[in-house]
Amino acid sequence: MVDSLAKFLRDGKSLDLFGVAYDNYPKKSWEIGGKIPDVIARDKARELLTIGETKTAGDIINDHTREQLTASSRRGMADGRSRGTSLPIYRSVPRDHEAEANLALRHWALEDSVIVLVYG
Repeated sequence: MVDSLAKFLRDGKSLDLFGVAYDNYPKKSWEIGGKIPDVIARDKARELLTIGETKTAGDIINDHTREQLTASSRRGMADGRSRGTSLPIYRSVPRDHEAEANLALRHWALEDSVIVLVYG
């Protein structure tokens, strides 16, 4: 799942992978906003980091996920061309749980900050 999200951000969005919390990747993710995301990618032209999070069915609505997404959504670029711009966040969830994921984002007031992708 993390590998698929990393490949989507790299190949589908043409982003450079800066850190991936997956064994096959040499560069590991680092802490952003007190949490370590599954994927950290960068839009080279815009100098903008992007966060990727993969969730399983049992990890869609809980305090950890809420804290993780809230912390990431409050981060802005500190420098470069996109200084002050909020970091885009992609959240990958199982296809059968897309509605649940969107409901949680609305409940947490994060629906404008997080883009939901589905897998499976």
